Amino acid sequence: MDSHVDLQKLIDLVKTYLVFLFEDYGFEEAEAELLMPGMWIYLRNATSQVAVRFEYDGALWMTIGRLELFDGRIVGGEEYNVDYLLRLRAPELEQNEIVTKFDERKIAELLNNWGIALRLHADDILRGDFSIFSKLAKVQSDAMARRLGTSAD
Repeated sequence: MDSHVDLQKLIDLVKTYLVFLFEDYGFEEAEAELLMPGMWIYLRNATSQVAVRFEYDGALWMTIGRLELFDGRIVGGEEYNVDYLLRLRAPELEQNEIVTKFDERKIAELLNNWGIALRLHADDILRGDFSIFSKLAKVQSDAMARRLGTSAD
């Protein structure tokens, strides 16, 4: 395993399958970092952030969120798993796949599916309208409560 090579492969896959973020929404690669046991890539435009994170113990996920000003710097703020957005807007597109190793084919498939979902169901967030976030917070809270076996209410 060469994690530096994997990071570059992940960057290339993100730029391939999420190219519309750059072309249609003005996103740029803001940060790409390797910190074992994982890596992440942050894409940002003037208002929003999309993050792709991979951990070698078997997790790949994407979040979408807003940017905030902190200590004079623009940083990622409130964010939610893209699958929570899909749970609200297009449950049939929610991805529940587990990536157990750095598998380029599986990662490409998930990024492609998330890209399609973002194009169809996240235009508001990608353009800086975060009014759905209160509903996403509830979906996240419910999901965490189910995971912990408690009630979110």
